[in-house]
Amino acid sequence: MNKNIYLVKGLLVLLGWCLFSASAVMAQHSDLMGNSWNNPTSASIANMLNDRIFERMRAKARARRRSGGAPVANSPAPENRVADFQPPKKSTAQIAAATQFRSTGTQLITRDLANASGNTPEEKEQMFKIMGAALTLYETEARRLGKQNDFALALGVALAVNSSVYNGTPEPAEARLLEIGEAIGELMAENDVFAGTTDRQKQEMYETMVIFTMLVQVGATEAKQKGDAAETETYRQLAAKVLKSLTRIPPEQLRFDQETAATTADNPPAQREESTPAAPAATATEMHAATLVKEFEGNEVRANQLYGGKRVRIHGTVNSIEIDNEGRIVLTFKSSISTYNNARCYFGKSQGSRVAGLSANEVATVEGTVRGLGGGFQDSKAFVILENCIVP
Repeated sequence: MNKNIYLVKGLLVLLGWCLFSASAVMAQHSDLMGNSWNNPTSASIANMLNDRIFERMRAKARARRRSGGAPVANSPAPENRVADFQPPKKSTAQIAAATQFRSTGTQLITRDLANASGNTPEEKEQMFKIMGAALTLYETEARRLGKQNDFALALGVALAVNSSVYNGTPEPAEARLLEIGEAIGELMAENDVFAGTTDRQKQEMYETMVIFTMLVQVGATEAKQKGDAAETETYRQLAAKVLKSLTRIPPEQLRFDQETAATTADNPPAQREESTPAAPAATATEMHAATLVKEFEGNEVRANQLYGGKRVRIHGTVNSIEIDNEGRIVLTFKSSISTYNNARCYFGKSQGSRVAGLSANEVATVEGTVRGLGGGFQDSKAFVILENCIVP
């Protein structure tokens, strides 16, 4: 496969794309997507994604960096780092058993989706062909990868595709999709997400998820090629609805490009907090938190020269807000899946009321003095540290 696993080529156009409309897809979502995912299993999946998926992926990426890119699934975790990647708690066979399903050999949900989208028998039949072709194409590619009937990979693809459409970010490559699916599969097995769920129920959820994802991706691409801004926005909003149905996470916070990802703040810092925060600097440099992190990872010497000891104003999605063992207020930003570090900010007690107005998984802006890399376990360089921070 030269393109991404979910890329539906000209096949759908040949089957009669002219009968397909954005309004039809929106109707399908209202009638079927929400109902298909309105069950305890979807709630378990949402909780798992909220809490663990990005943390797992980032830990794996960090471990690969240390091992020079070698596989890490069966490697022992270093003993001196709390936040390091831990091998899966379940075996490969256990993960497969927990995430794969035994197919009925027929498509279960395609006809219902087609009937909901068409007004005449001809339109319904045409939609049935289009949706069936989309699902078949995905399953063909999944089989090539040895991932047939694999719910975890399908969920990873659905998240990545709809996020890409909504946020206007590049579509992840096949290797990244497999990485996302692998992390989801491990967590699904560990959390026993499908306990009490039948194979038929898994297949129905799987088909709904895949079909909506295929149609969103193809529809958005078609609208963009036509230069139809209104239709492009319609598909963008549909992608948001799909993401919310799957994860209950605001779509702008669920991104798989280089600028965002989630992680858990692992280790208390060893940095000294100054007693009084500095006043806001009108000339403070402004940037995304992930951008500052990448500056230090790309060249720490240069980054220290550019930013060390200077006030910067960074924005991004908050990962956690805590009070450490020394009573300091600590805010950690979400950073990138592809980076080792993330930004960590320290506030004086006078900023307590301002920080209290912030929340995890929401966008925030913070200003502080850059101290450089540090703050990790045993003085490792795990974070880009900002001290004397304020909420401007």
